[in-house]
Amino acid sequence: MRKREEPHTRCSECPIREMALFEPVDQEQLDWTQRARSAQLVIPARRHLYREGEVSNEAYTLFDGWVILYRSLPNGKAQIMRFALPGDFLALHPDHDGPRTHSAQAVTQSTVCVFPRGELVEMLHTHPKITMRLNWIHTRDMTTCQEHLLGIGRKSAEERIAFLLMELFQRMRLRGKADGNRIAFPITQEHIADAVGLTVVHTNRIMRQLRDAQLIDCSRQSLTILNEKGLAELGNFRLDMVEMRHLI
Repeated sequence: MRKREEPHTRCSECPIREMALFEPVDQEQLDWTQRARSAQLVIPARRHLYREGEVSNEAYTLFDGWVILYRSLPNGKAQIMRFALPGDFLALHPDHDGPRTHSAQAVTQSTVCVFPRGELVEMLHTHPKITMRLNWIHTRDMTTCQEHLLGIGRKSAEERIAFLLMELFQRMRLRGKADGNRIAFPITQEHIADAVGLTVVHTNRIMRQLRDAQLIDCSRQSLTILNEKGLAELGNFRLDMVEMRHLI
């Protein structure tokens, strides 16, 4: 089912371009980028943008909202691989004609910019700066995924959750979406549990411990970091794990 299509936001006026794949494109070339975009779609909360196993010729930039990227297990359980935030690039994988390797579900109402894969491949061939940017994005995301894998294998529950909270807080801050030490936080404790490999009951207990230690306050769909240094040290988190560097 096709999602609701919105009037295109002009690429030259895009508020999240600095965090997105097309940041290296010169201002005078943004009309070319806009012509390559086929649609801008709104995905209602809790609806899927795509599902694992589907075949599609589209890739996406998340323009607004929160999206979870996850893998499903035969027993019905899910492992959240990543929380996508505005500017993140979704659904590109090495086998362009193969099935999706994961599912993408909107946590909040979300807006995506749609790029046919054929147009995207042409961009990568003709604009080496975009190719370099994509390589950096994949390297950064792989490094973060490795940290989460290390956490599931070797860190305590407190360390895993502290790392995740710091990662999401800093990614939102880098997007200019932090109000001091507070961010919107629409994900649930079930989402957190599925991301760090814990039960919801255990996750709830750890979140209370972090609150009682005056490291965080998480309520009413917002997260406030009360002790940024302490939470970062607990999770062994560094800012360079999530920041977007200018390569060119």
